[in-house]
Amino acid sequence: ETKTIEVGDFAIQRLPVTFGDYADFLVAVEAEQGIEAAAERLPRTDTSDGAYMKRGEGGVYGPTANLLEGAALEFCHEAFGEGFEERIPVMGITWEDAVAYCAWKTKTTRETWRLPKEEEREKAARGVDGRRFPWGDLEDASLAKCRESREHSTQPEPVGAFETAVSVYGMADAAGGMWDWTDSWFDHRETSRVLRGGAWGNPPANLRCTTRLGLRPSDRDTVNGFRCARGL
Repeated sequence: ETKTIEVGDFAIQRLPVTFGDYADFLVAVEAEQGIEAAAERLPRTDTSDGAYMKRGEGGVYGPTANLLEGAALEFCHEAFGEGFEERIPVMGITWEDAVAYCAWKTKTTRETWRLPKEEEREKAARGVDGRRFPWGDLEDASLAKCRESREHSTQPEPVGAFETAVSVYGMADAAGGMWDWTDSWFDHRETSRVLRGGAWGNPPANLRCTTRLGLRPSDRDTVNGFRCARGL
């Protein structure tokens, strides 16, 4: 059964929030709330490889050396150059972290930023013609960052690496890369939030514009990221 939903005018970030973007947020959190508050916001997972970012000299935050390894690390160095880690979409982020980032972005830009509703995230990826993927109906792992995109074992890559994953509206990584947190509830009991888009560790079928993932707002995972949106 199909249904048509009216979505009001909105803007959404062209790219997901990167480790470089998130570093600026952590500096601001430390300045306002202290070093322990910033430590609470560090990207990490519950299974713990440790945090994915660390505080360096002079209070500057940056990604740790354990983001990538092996052939994937070599590939990214060769394909994307020095400092590519800053351009990897931030991962290991809770829904609460993402909301806090949007509040900080609101304060610094004086525009009201928030997480997108799931319908907004779907429209930004899909357009209005009912396509299955941002690029059309073809299920193909080479068109966006997912589990079978490269010959080596799959690991994250910098944002915008797959030009074919740009939506009709110009949103990059509209499928693949990282799951984007949204502001919508996944269930009637309101225990989980919706994520959209599919990620680097998923099969290509999960990159469909309609695919939904539900996680608790406090969950952290290597495939959880986000981008901000605002009403117009």
